[in-house]
Amino acid sequence: MKRKLLMYFAVAMAALLTLGGSLQATAVIYEPFDYEEGGLGGVTVGAETGLTDVWNSNGADVVAGSLSYGSLPTAGNRALHVGSNFNKNYAAPGTTLSDAGLMADGAELWFSALAVSFKPVEGSPNNTARTYIAIGNGTADGFDRVGSHNEGRGFEIKLNAGNVQSFGWKGPGTFGGTATAVADGTHLVVGKITWGEFGVTEDTLDLFLPDTDLVQGEAVSTATWDFDQLGTVNADDAFDTISFAGGHLDNAVPEVDEIRFGASYKDVIGVITPGFEGDINGDNSANDLDLTLLLSDYDPEAVEDLDGLAPYSPDELAALLENFGRNDIGLGPVEVPEPASMVLLLLGVIGLAGLRRRK
Repeated sequence: MKRKLLMYFAVAMAALLTLGGSLQATAVIYEPFDYEEGGLGGVTVGAETGLTDVWNSNGADVVAGSLSYGSLPTAGNRALHVGSNFNKNYAAPGTTLSDAGLMADGAELWFSALAVSFKPVEGSPNNTARTYIAIGNGTADGFDRVGSHNEGRGFEIKLNAGNVQSFGWKGPGTFGGTATAVADGTHLVVGKITWGEFGVTEDTLDLFLPDTDLVQGEAVSTATWDFDQLGTVNADDAFDTISFAGGHLDNAVPEVDEIRFGASYKDVIGVITPGFEGDINGDNSANDLDLTLLLSDYDPEAVEDLDGLAPYSPDELAALLENFGRNDIGLGPVEVPEPASMVLLLLGVIGLAGLRRRK
């Protein structure tokens, strides 16, 4: 038994070295536009969003209330693109995406957003507007472009005149996948970028339109191009900008909300099937609350199982340590205690084990 306890203590120490401090939740970038109403330009991004610095915008306002779509969890407010086709709205991810390994050749980068490109306007016969959500080395605008002076590079999702499609710009040329018809209203658009090796294999953007139950479905549009997204050959080509833009028709106003970037589809839809091994208290996350509960009734002699019921076994401790920091809620970062606090808690596991053994 002493050997087993030492083994679990070693696992715990390895977990501490890996955790270091705080961990990000499933979406490494999550922008719910949880800011005061008013102009978006110059607004300092929330530290928890994964973005850096401020929103640069000359065409968007923050307005009260979130967009909604089926069971997608939402928070904060939403952004309206009230400017013209030439206006742009963008923020920098800094090293958030690259630090997570999501920009490397061979990696997958998923992103999603709620977008309204067809907002009913009283007395208007068309009710259409163009909406763009993009990642690239420059900003999207309302003319299918990324970057200034037609020199930008980037992938984007475009909603326009009753259609949605994966799209890209490698300027001055544009390229796009199949346009798929969509109804008026709010849409959850999900993009999956698979990075190829620059100069060898192309990068691919697959576009998905999940239903209101968040079932992913098949890709409805695919665009491909060969980008140097890391800027390894030319630093100016690095994808360092996340943006949205729009174009107006008949005074319709594009709206954008709930922007997420992550490593998988589940990361960017905000929810995952509840329950996983190591979630002791059943709140869809594994953190210090679970560890505290486990410590309250931990038995190193307990039958090895993962039933999540007290008394808690060494198997459940190992599962908690393996998943520590995981958050399936998808609504912000998981607060993980500092290493010193973790050490005290884990030493408590060893202490409890010793007391029980002496009894």
